[in-house]
Amino acid sequence: MIKHVVFLAGLFLIGKVDLCVVSAAPETSYLVTFFVDPIHGIDATNDGLSPEFAFRTIQRAADALAMTNRSDASQVPRRRTVRLFPGNYWLDRSLNLNQKHSNTTWTTHTPEQRKINANRPRRGVGKANRRRAHIRGGYKIKPSSFKAWHKNPNILVARIPSHVGDLGRIRSGDLQQCANSKAEVFYNGEQLTLARYPNIVDDKWTWDTIVNVTSNVSFTFHGDRPLRRQYEKAPDLWLHGYWKFDWADNYVAAKVNADEKSYTIDTVSSRILYELTNGARYYVLNLLQELDAPGEYYIDRKRRLLYVYPPVPMSAESEIVVSAVENLVRADHLTDTSFVDIVWSTSRGTGLSFSSPSRVEIIGGSISNVGGAEAILLKNATDCRVRNVTISDCNCGGINVTGGDRRTLASSKTELSHNHIANFAKWKRTYMAGILFGGCGHVISNNTVAHAPHTGITGRCNDCVFSGNYLHDLCYEGVDAGAFYAGRSWAERGNIVKNNVFQRIRRIENATHGYGRVQAIYLDDQMSGYDVINNTVLDSDTAILLGGGRHNKLIGNKSIRTQLPLSFDARGLTWDAASCKPGNEFEAELASYDFMKPPWSTRYPELAGIFEDRPCTPTHNVVSDMVFCGLEQG
Repeated sequence: MIKHVVFLAGLFLIGKVDLCVVSAAPETSYLVTFFVDPIHGIDATNDGLSPEFAFRTIQRAADALAMTNRSDASQVPRRRTVRLFPGNYWLDRSLNLNQKHSNTTWTTHTPEQRKINANRPRRGVGKANRRRAHIRGGYKIKPSSFKAWHKNPNILVARIPSHVGDLGRIRSGDLQQCANSKAEVFYNGEQLTLARYPNIVDDKWTWDTIVNVTSNVSFTFHGDRPLRRQYEKAPDLWLHGYWKFDWADNYVAAKVNADEKSYTIDTVSSRILYELTNGARYYVLNLLQELDAPGEYYIDRKRRLLYVYPPVPMSAESEIVVSAVENLVRADHLTDTSFVDIVWSTSRGTGLSFSSPSRVEIIGGSISNVGGAEAILLKNATDCRVRNVTISDCNCGGINVTGGDRRTLASSKTELSHNHIANFAKWKRTYMAGILFGGCGHVISNNTVAHAPHTGITGRCNDCVFSGNYLHDLCYEGVDAGAFYAGRSWAERGNIVKNNVFQRIRRIENATHGYGRVQAIYLDDQMSGYDVINNTVLDSDTAILLGGGRHNKLIGNKSIRTQLPLSFDARGLTWDAASCKPGNEFEAELASYDFMKPPWSTRYPELAGIFEDRPCTPTHNVVSDMVFCGLEQG
């Protein structure tokens, strides 16, 4: 027993009490919520901690997050939330996030949470965004800035302010590369078409064709277009074509010789994919002279003039936006962060770009009008989620996910599910997938991937699962393509394609250069180790093509109203024999993973002795319980 002094209301009592040792409680983790209001918020004076004192911009909220992530661990918030009032958030630069911004939920401020500001009008919020935050990477040009062009009153002209910055340029690009970096134009939310000939008619692309190849960099064209003489004045003329194969497109800079009715490719600033071929299809673009149809535009980059042929008459309520920022979000090593129910649109490059994210989620909302390689990039992802997101109107791909470790077979634990991805590959037409995957252990399930000229889902992976997806209206412009495509590997094993539905996977364009069929499921060039189970293919060209691979299981698949339920070959014994011979491509790939030792030898025991077991022969495949009906002629 000891004496203990207790102070109470200015008096003190001395008595005998039991000793009670209580350690001082450390400062515990706490919650922080920041509010952002693009209409009523103020960055300079508000603290962002209540709806009444909200910030105005998301950049200010990001700065506040970094300030709360102090070096003293006892002061780090348990969880931060950024609540975004509905409305337009115009970015003048990419939103850059890093580890200091981790442990945060970014979300639209819901109606129930907005009651405190219910009496404050939401002026400046469009109908579509009255219930969501809309983060946009463009610059608005006022309708009053436009004047009728003296050469054609249907065409309106406005100057793009200098503070919008560089307007980018057209780039050539390689086979699987989206090299787009140019500024683009959107009219009431819809992407306009860069002036071209032949025009797009009723949403269908039309093409010219090469008459005669005169050298490895030049060819002649049809001579029935008088405007072509004016092409000689064009400062930056480009051609977009399928130069040899109708599964490989890219852009090339060119000059025209109207007297000779020929184009000559500028091989310094661009590269022809493969080679020029008689009859190959192409069109010419980026010419003011061909700005002749509603919904087209042209940018004079030197004078910073924007020419628009409006798809509908322009009014004071019209919204004209020029893409300005490279990325909407650029994040590095972000962890434990969610983006919930947010609308994203308009970037020149990748929309949402995450490098080495961990436990990052994108839930709900939408992303559209993305100019670069993909709408969402999860590079080297761990335990990430993209769910219920609508992705549309992208120049190139939809979602690109990599992660896990193929060498150790460590799973990425990353999931893409219940997303709707449509109308992509609008600029680069081939190999721009709705979902591009790479790595190990992804789950890609219950997504809709639709309306694109080439492939829907493709990549390189081990132990990935693709289930319950609906792929439709794909591969309509090219040849030798697959809605689900994987090819040319003996190492990409353990992948499962099950319970998916494919519909209207068929070519509708007049494409003839290359193998003419397109497939719902395409295991190309000796692809091996796939399980393809209980899939349904409807109203399509070829249901499944197995191109000479080994150890594949095709079980319980249904083919309804297709021209060819199953195509199977032994190309390793003919034209592709070099790839599978010992010492060549496939063995080198397997050797790079030390496949004769764990974990590969235990996970894929069938690889033992593969080079002594008729290596080029498509053995050990199982095809069973296949159902087909309504076989079409073709």
